[in-house]
Amino acid sequence: MAEAAGVSVPTLRHYFADREGAIGAVLADAHFGGRRMLEVARTPTGEFDRSIRDLVTHIVGGFRFGGLVDLNAIGITEGLASPRLAKAYLDEILEPTIQATTDRLAQHGARGEIRDVDPRHAAIALISPLLILFLHQHRLGGSKHYPTDMDRFVAVHTEAFIAGYRAK
Repeated sequence: MAEAAGVSVPTLRHYFADREGAIGAVLADAHFGGRRMLEVARTPTGEFDRSIRDLVTHIVGGFRFGGLVDLNAIGITEGLASPRLAKAYLDEILEPTIQATTDRLAQHGARGEIRDVDPRHAAIALISPLLILFLHQHRLGGSKHYPTDMDRFVAVHTEAFIAGYRAK
């Protein structure tokens, strides 16, 4: 970890009591740095259909180019081994993503554009397949062993979500 941070081991130990503290700080820093992305995710961009397409594009961009898939992989891996890091991952990465999406969906609900559903449940239903897709293809090596047309998956998932959750 010290090498990756470009510091000596004593310097790393000076600032962090243990490995969990250092990883927790990385997750907290990522949350701090991602506040703008969360605000974009939270804010509807027009009517429901357009807004969901924009949101998915934003989330996918975070996975592809913003390090969001790596942060989730670290959070899941470290969180499964440590209750302290599980809480840090939930607080700093996963819950903010879910909450921003929930907030956007709740605003569409207030406009009558979404079915009468719990917006948090809908947010989890929207995000989860995308996270699994990116973990599978990028972090787990699925693109080599079990390639998936990711753009097609994202398009089909997005349209299915819109059709399933749009107010009739």
